[in-house]
Parts: sequence; C-alpha cells; structure tokens
Amino acid sequence: MRWKNVWGWFYLGLHYAYGYGVKVDLIKAENALAKAYDWKSECAGDAAALLGEVLLETAPKRGIAWLRASVKLGNVQGMFSLGCCLQDGRGCKQNIEMAEELLEKVFAFHGYKEEEAAQRLALLAMDAERYGDALKYTVVAAKSGRPEILVQLAQLYHVEGDFKEALFWYKKAFDMLPSGSLADQIALCCSLMDEMKESAVWVKKAAELGSPLGMLHYAQYLLDTLPDTADASEPFHWFKSCYDAKADPQMPEDMQRSIRGEAANMAGMCSFWLGDQEEAKAWYQKAYDMGDVYCLINLGNGALQQRPPQPEEAIHYLKEAWERGEEIFEDQVKGDIASQISAGYRMKKDWMNTFHWANQAAALDNETGMIDLGMMHLYGNGTPVNHDEGLRWLVKAYEKKGPQAKDVANYLGIFFQEIGDMAKAEEWYKKSAALGSDWGMMNLGLFYQHGLYGEPDLKRAKEWFEKAIAVHGDAEADVRAELEKGSACPEIHDDLPKEAAREEIDLKSLYMPWLADMKWKK
Repeated sequence: MRWKNVWGWFYLGLHYAYGYGVKVDLIKAENALAKAYDWKSECAGDAAALLGEVLLETAPKRGIAWLRASVKLGNVQGMFSLGCCLQDGRGCKQNIEMAEELLEKVFAFHGYKEEEAAQRLALLAMDAERYGDALKYTVVAAKSGRPEILVQLAQLYHVEGDFKEALFWYKKAFDMLPSGSLADQIALCCSLMDEMKESAVWVKKAAELGSPLGMLHYAQYLLDTLPDTADASEPFHWFKSCYDAKADPQMPEDMQRSIRGEAANMAGMCSFWLGDQEEAKAWYQKAYDMGDVYCLINLGNGALQQRPPQPEEAIHYLKEAWERGEEIFEDQVKGDIASQISAGYRMKKDWMNTFHWANQAAALDNETGMIDLGMMHLYGNGTPVNHDEGLRWLVKAYEKKGPQAKDVANYLGIFFQEIGDMAKAEEWYKKSAALGSDWGMMNLGLFYQHGLYGEPDLKRAKEWFEKAIAVHGDAEADVRAELEKGSACPEIHDDLPKEAAREEIDLKSLYMPWLADMKWKK
C-alpha cells in the first residue's frame, strides 16, 4: 500500500505538471512530487528530476537543486536535464566540463535520451575541434532520422575526408528535405571525388532550387563550357539571378555579400562579352558596392580601354585592387595589376611611376612587366640607359615562352639591328618567325631583301614575305605596302593585288605603340 501511495503521488504530480486530464497547476504538482520524493523509494529520483524540470521555468535555482538531488540518486533523466542546463547555462553557471561528464553517463546508459545526449556531446566535441569524437556521437544521434542530424553527420565525414560517406548522408538528407544548400554540398562532394558530370547535375539542381551559391556555380559552369564567350547570355541570366536572389537567413550576411559581389562582377564580364560596355560598367559598380575586389581590376581595365582612355580612373581602381588584394590575389593576378597600373602611368607619360610599377610586375614574374622594364632600360625612360639590364629582362621574358614571346624576339631583332649587330638581329628575327610572328617574318624578309647581313637574297626575302602575308595578321598590310613601293622583289610585287602605298615603316613603332614616345639613346 505504501508503494502504491508513493507512485500515486508521483503520477498525480506528473498530471498536474503537464495537464494530463486536469488543469496545469505547478504548485499542486510540486507538492505531490515532493511527497513522492520524501518516501525515498525507487521513484524518488524520478520525482526529483521531474520536479526540477517543472521548477526550471518559474524558480530555476530550486529547479537546479532538485536536479542535483536526482543525480545523487543516479537518475538518468536528472543527469540529462542537469547536463543540458550546465551546457546552456540555464538556471546555473555554464560548466562545459561537468555537462560533458553527465551527458557521457547518459550516453553510456544506452537507453533514455541516448540520441539527444549523443547530439549534445557531438556539439561539444565539435566546439572543441574533436571531430573524431563528434563523428562517433553523431552516428548514434542520426538514429533519430532527423534531416539536420544527417546533414551534421555528412559534414563530419566531409571534414574527415570521407567524401563517399558524406555524399551518402547528404543525399539521404536531401531525399527527406530537398534544398538548394544541400544540393550545393552534394555537388561539392561530387567534385572532390572527380565526379564532374554528377557535380554539374547537382549544381544545376541547386540553382533551380534557388540557392544563390548554386546559381553562381551553375553560371560559372555554363561559362566554362561555352565555345564562345560572345554567346554569354545564359550565364548572364544566372549571374543576374544570383545577384537578385532573396537573402538566405541561414547564411552569414558577409558570405551573401561576397556571393552577390562575385555574381555582379561576372555579370559585368558577360555584358562586356555581349558587347554592352555601359551595362558591364554598371554591373562592376554593383560588385564594388558589395565589396568585391576582383571588379576593381575590371573597372581599371575598362577605364584603360575607353575611348579616350581614362588613366586617372584606371590607376585609382587598380591601386585599390592592389592594396585590398594583397592577401587575396595570387602573384600572377598581382603581376597583371601592377602591369596595368604601369600602363596607366605610361598613358600619362609619367615615366618614373611607369618604371616603378613595371618593376613591381616583373618581380612577380609578369611577362608584360618584364618586357616594359626591358624596353625602359634600353631607352632610358624612367631610369638611366642600361642595355645589359634591358636585354636581361627581355631575354627573361622570351624564355617564359608566353603569348608575347614571338613579339619579344622581334623586339630583340630590331634592337640588335639598330645597334648594328646583324648576326644577332637575324638570330632573333628567326626565333620570332619560328614562333609564328608575322612581324618577325616581315622583318626577316626586309633583312634579306636589303642585304643587311651579306648580299641581298631576294629568293629568301620572297619566301618570308609570303609567309608573313599567309598569317593574315597585323603585319600583312605593312608587307603589302613595302612591296607596293616597288621593292627589289618585283616577282612578289607582280603577284600581289594593288593596294594604296603606306608610309615607310618606323622600326621603333614595332616594339609597342608607347615606344614611339621614347627617344633612342645610344
């Protein structure tokens, strides 16, 4: 009878606490549970735990005291509730170490609240960067089947480098709760496993489900697979959609601004490729307003390409890109920026600053910077004439075998011709022609036509003039003009269509357009 009375008080308190068949009355619930506890029977621990949970809302200190009493009696429910309070700092001072100890006991019990305890222990382990422990606990917590726990499990496998297992759990979560952010994660896992086709499928799903990141990646994918950037309308649509997408409350604000800024910058590039420079500039400005750094390069380059060019504006944007991108950009990008700043100063004929920024670009292994620096040393612009240093930089630029190598070889041929070293001039013209430079071919033809290194050789001159014309490049008109003047190669002249004669070629203009402003210093 005494046992029955004890459990009677316990269940009476339970009913009053949660309103089971009666109106909630916390005072009556407390009185009934206190009597059940006072009997010190087997239900005392349960009564103390339940009483502690009831009092947490209205009298948290008393609630904690009752939970501690239940823990002393070895009650698992009390351990879990007190552990949660200590972890969250609810009703008591936060104590992570004690919270983890209590939750470990609950977890080891393999019964009541095991999955909930596992989830809390996983969070504590993640906070402490103990990802192995976090994974162990989350595997148990995932038994609940809750999508957010499955995602957490996938993320932990991802951190541990097990992308196959991560992909399995991401997909399982996606099947339960499809979302753009989950599709993003699946796409990332696929790409890390080199499953690029499947990654592209999931990137598209992410975009279609409204994920800003998915839209950005899908637009980039479309752009990368375009055979011709002149048809960039579909990538533009997705970049624009990304920029216009609604804010994601679960994504940090700074990350959203970064995504929108990148999307605006890429929309600007697409507009440029589609031939609308005004719209491109407007998009670059939107990217700038979002704090994007890469758009500064495009704004700067756009100012240089305007007609007429705007070097002051270009230098302003490019210098800001240089300063803000110090810790972001790779050396290649920084070298390009320095080279463009140098170009801006060159337009202003500010040779000291042109030299300074060309030097910065060259130091970053930038091909154009090396060429500019070499030319400035040769001609003494912004620095004293130093042929050895100039040649060193030009040869270094040539040895990179970059897109301008053929032009550099041609410049070197012209330089050696200017100073009278015809053997080296011929050598460099041949190198330029071998790399496909129509200017190098033309100069080699002139070289043989006029017998600058031995007797005139009209046959060889003809061969090189024909090769230069066959390239159909920038030098074609100059070759034809040279022949139109009635050259020493009449057999070539007779076979060519009649075209208006042009002024005599200025060798120095073949370096770069800006070298026409330089004075030759011997």
